[in-house]
Amino acid sequence: MERENYNDSINKGEFTMKTIKEILTESNGVLKLAVHNGVFHADDVLCVAMIKNKLKELGLSREVEIIRSRNPETLAQADIIMDVGGGKYDHHSSDNPMQENGVLMAACGKVADELYEGEELKMLHDYVLDSVQASDNGQKRSDLGENLFSWIRLFNISLSESSKLSDERFAQAVEMAETVFDRQLFMIREEIADRKRMKEFLSKYAENENQYSSHIFNMGKLMHWQAPVCDFNATYPDKKIKVVVFRTPTGQWNSQSVPTYVGAFTNHAPMPEKYVKKEVKFPKGTIFVHANGFMAAHETEEAAMNMAKEAVALASASTEIKNTNTF
Repeated sequence: MERENYNDSINKGEFTMKTIKEILTESNGVLKLAVHNGVFHADDVLCVAMIKNKLKELGLSREVEIIRSRNPETLAQADIIMDVGGGKYDHHSSDNPMQENGVLMAACGKVADELYEGEELKMLHDYVLDSVQASDNGQKRSDLGENLFSWIRLFNISLSESSKLSDERFAQAVEMAETVFDRQLFMIREEIADRKRMKEFLSKYAENENQYSSHIFNMGKLMHWQAPVCDFNATYPDKKIKVVVFRTPTGQWNSQSVPTYVGAFTNHAPMPEKYVKKEVKFPKGTIFVHANGFMAAHETEEAAMNMAKEAVALASASTEIKNTNTF
């Protein structure tokens, strides 16, 4: 099939069997990616950045050519057309699908759905894509968290700059977006691995009365703990973990109160108020207690455990106080 006819078929939705991954691996030639010209946004920049990242991940060294146009004949020369042209990876139509969470699909979501899968894809939507999609579709959703790619708008040419610079600025934005996306994907994969380990650790914790009766969970090395621990507390309210203890990458030990739910600003067992307000000297080995009482830093594991025990002993259902827990 000639390239022009092939892309016409994709735009008409007739040739949906071939996925982006298949297109990436079917040839070693130049990969031509098309997006619209003019003002660019996080959506179209992220589409290109994700595909370039996937090429690296697959060990493919294909050269990438970016085509920015709204001309159908020009677009037809591309291997993949995104955010323009009315095709498979565009979203500017009245029948554009909506996700279960009420977010309208944008091009980056449609592209990601073919590049990733499972928990990894879900977390990409939660942490990265849905805030971008909502913004691009004009949906104001404060519940989606920070748009990690809102800075992309700054790369557009200013009123005093030549339009000839637009493609160069787009390429610069893509390069930076690749770095940001790659870092976020790395952290997502790390969190997925941590959640699996935490599930195993918490299963053993639930069976050990000496541990769960203390309401303290010492995980040793710091991991992504908040979601697994909050899930555990919801499942086993009588074995509720109120404080976690862990060693940070810098070598110090932290005792941190567990929020009442993921992202909550209320805690099960805040650090003792006398240390928060600095009414007394810190115990031996304690070097810092946060002003909002949600955590304390220590030189030793013993000091961290002692602080955790004291916090649990003072805790009750009425002692959940506001804090600025951001971990």
